[in-house]
Amino acid sequence: MAAKKSVAVFPCWGDLNDKELKQLRFKIETIGENTLLQGGGFKFIQHDLLDKGIDNKKVYIACKEGGTCVGDLTRDANADYGTWCQVEKTGGKLILYFQLFDNEENSNLYTNMFRDLKNVDDVLKIIDNEIPTAFKRILPKEPPPPSKPSPVVATKPPTAAPVPPPKPKYVPPVEPEPIAPIIKKNKLEEYDERIEKVKKLIKKGVEKNKEEIQKESSILWAGDREILYMDNEKKAAGWWIALNVDPSFGLGSYIQGDIWTGLALSSSEILGISLVAIGMAYMKNSKVAIAALGTSIAVTSYVNGIIAPLRYQKKYNKTLKDALNINKDQRGFEKVQELIDMGVEKNKEKIQKESSSLSPDEKGLLWKNNEKKAAGWLAFANLYPFLAVGSYIQGNMVFGVIQSTLQIGGIFAAEASHKTLGNIMLGSGVAIGLIAPFVYQSRYNKSLKDVLNIDDNYDNFYDSFSYSIEPLIVPRDGTPAVGLAFNVRY
Repeated sequence: MAAKKSVAVFPCWGDLNDKELKQLRFKIETIGENTLLQGGGFKFIQHDLLDKGIDNKKVYIACKEGGTCVGDLTRDANADYGTWCQVEKTGGKLILYFQLFDNEENSNLYTNMFRDLKNVDDVLKIIDNEIPTAFKRILPKEPPPPSKPSPVVATKPPTAAPVPPPKPKYVPPVEPEPIAPIIKKNKLEEYDERIEKVKKLIKKGVEKNKEEIQKESSILWAGDREILYMDNEKKAAGWWIALNVDPSFGLGSYIQGDIWTGLALSSSEILGISLVAIGMAYMKNSKVAIAALGTSIAVTSYVNGIIAPLRYQKKYNKTLKDALNINKDQRGFEKVQELIDMGVEKNKEKIQKESSSLSPDEKGLLWKNNEKKAAGWLAFANLYPFLAVGSYIQGNMVFGVIQSTLQIGGIFAAEASHKTLGNIMLGSGVAIGLIAPFVYQSRYNKSLKDVLNIDDNYDNFYDSFSYSIEPLIVPRDGTPAVGLAFNVRY
């Protein structure tokens, strides 16, 4: 049996976005399959193999710059035939260039340029109508039917006049029963139906339909899976954060699709506000405690409303990637980054194991991308009346809650004629807010260096943290005075 000839459909490029260029590439390949695969003898090289083969190569760069290298690409991919297209925007109109190269003959089988196209739909119509003609040139030409020998006319002796046969009796025709038409779907229709099915499964819920999405998307091209991901990934977390802040009550999480978090935010904020109102209005003896508890619950819910959309978006997009079989062949670098995002302390052993095979440059890049910085700005954000916003942003939830509680409690205590207690609580909250970001940054960065097996000499700027309180003589109006200096080293 003769070996099948290979056809390579290389990526299209030009003045369109990535999604539209991938659609053109898929359209060309589908037409090629419908034209060539019916007769057998041809196979199409997978996109993943082609893209890996030409990624970052000089020949591909030259193709984009010169637009005449489809032959080089075809030879480089060791394919029998290669196709390539380019879309150029000129004067508000589109121009489509298309080439089909024959590697064996070392020449173009088909080259054409289509002008004055208004939009992508026009480009797709041209591909539908014209490109089948290009692929038909690959098919072997059928040999002409053998010529029939001219008949030899023999002379016949004269015969008597023929007697006409008797007329047959008239029999009315019997109409056949109608047969239901057999509708056979072509490959493109089946493929489109599968894409639509995956879209519906994603809309119904990625988490509960994960296995079925994986099954249905397993035969889709990598480019189509990426398009499905881009069309359905969660974006714009900032809008949902804004709606969680004002008018609050978890509205942003509800719209984002995170119903359980929305319910938690609504419940906790209503509870917190209710406790504050009840404490201030009815609880004479324990007014401060009840109001402080309610305020703490409301503030914690408020902060969670800022964090929750980011957390949900990241989790949803990761689940969607897994369901669509995207990035299943992750490198160690990406795996380590995911583990760091999930928490350095709780994934310490896994990070150490995965990072052991990375190069020093890769470890250094992970360190630079994930080290904690700007402790000074975060300490400033922790000052009253910022209610530990700096610690929450930094990821230090424990110190954030402690500081928020002390500051809120101090305010209520001061208003309830417990000024001494209130001042102590406020001062403690401010002191913790100033020190906590530096302590957390130092410990986190040290743990990160340990799990990545980075030498301490790599960067000693964040290696240590210390502080001291020292006596200081300050001249005031010409008279020396004694003060205290608070020094922070990190």
